[in-house]
Amino acid sequence: MSRFDEIIRLFPVRNTKEEKAAFRAYALKTAEEMGFSAREIDNGGHKNIAIGDERNAKVIFTAHYDTPWASFFPNLMLPKNRGLHFAFQMAIVLPMLAAAFLAAFLVFEFVKLDYNVALNRLVPLAAYLFTYYGLFIAIMRGRRNKSNFNDNTSGVALMFDIMEKLDLEEKEKCAFLLFDNEERGKKGSKAFSKENKEIFERTPIINFDCVGFGDQLVVIEKERFKAHPMYEAFHAAFSSLENSHMLSSKNARANSDQTSFRLGNAVMTCALSKKGILYVNRIHTKKDTEVSKENLNALSDAAHTFLKKIKKQKGF
Repeated sequence: MSRFDEIIRLFPVRNTKEEKAAFRAYALKTAEEMGFSAREIDNGGHKNIAIGDERNAKVIFTAHYDTPWASFFPNLMLPKNRGLHFAFQMAIVLPMLAAAFLAAFLVFEFVKLDYNVALNRLVPLAAYLFTYYGLFIAIMRGRRNKSNFNDNTSGVALMFDIMEKLDLEEKEKCAFLLFDNEERGKKGSKAFSKENKEIFERTPIINFDCVGFGDQLVVIEKERFKAHPMYEAFHAAFSSLENSHMLSSKNARANSDQTSFRLGNAVMTCALSKKGILYVNRIHTKKDTEVSKENLNALSDAAHTFLKKIKKQKGF
């Protein structure tokens, strides 16, 4: 059984405190069996997992281990098309706003209250907020989702695949962080980076999120990273993969944990439309049921190629 199959079988949902705690126990035990030191870190109430010595690591690999709720609409990711992505988000949000305004208007028109009384003026506002957030919860967080293959069981499984193949020297020089609450606004990684300023400032971060769907590799490189001594090795290792798109953070975007770090780089895989648009769909829905083992193997190989290259550098 592959690492991915094991995780999706044992921990298909990682939302509740109990589900997350069970996964963390598994992750810590698995890392220790591989010869790593591993521990749970509480960063502002967010339960992150540190594998290896992250404070002295030369490079850190990251992924979020929490899973999303099933929503009515997929979280469509378009890394190179910010305008189109914004339009898609507005197509979801605007009808909810319109319904909320309508609810407030109906209350104002038909509920007989003395609006000269300040407290009564809050009633239409309450109708607006109740309608908007009620629709938001129903549409975006309405159901438990057991289908989290791509987001982000793929990234978690890839992390363990990389760890399993490291030699002793590599284990001492790199670390792995599994972040909590990425699906709640990247709160786990934000809290961690805030409490670890030296890592935020100087350590290259390679973040894996949604690496199981599509045959197009998308790497979004932070501009600041391009001046780092490890950049050339990283770029060479990942750009050598088939169908790779090495993009700058200036003109591409992936809304994940790498944004919490100055030297954070995103690694994801996408499909390519007939019109040349890179996209990831199905995530945050019950249709997130596919993962490419070929993607995981290729990215694991690229990560090891990267580490072998930087091992030859002075100071590694």
